[in-house]
Amino acid sequence: MTFFLTILGTIISYIPYFSAFVLSLSLFSLAIISGIGTFYLFLYINQWLKIYIRWCSNIIKGKSYPSISKHPSLSKKLVFKLKLIVIISLVCFILTFAIGYFSACLFANSMEPWHVWHWFE
Repeated sequence: MTFFLTILGTIISYIPYFSAFVLSLSLFSLAIISGIGTFYLFLYINQWLKIYIRWCSNIIKGKSYPSISKHPSLSKKLVFKLKLIVIISLVCFILTFAIGYFSACLFANSMEPWHVWHWFE
């Protein structure tokens, strides 16, 4: 059992529980922002694929179909909700990251807690 704890101690660095919890909340809010960004990226790639297929069909058939917008169309309600979620997540990320970092600094009595806890040795 002590061998397992020694191996686990070398893989997972030390951090106080409160700081770890608050920093994990900040990473969760960052994951929400990344998820919404990925959703927007998917919508744009899908729209650009439609534009490319339309362009290819215009070239092959020699016809001129109406152009398609470069931007995906979303309802204003959905755009408002997504922007609100991103803004709330960004504020939560900034606040929880600052609280987590400064609490780690208080526990370590240093502005660089990773040096005190020997994370990179």
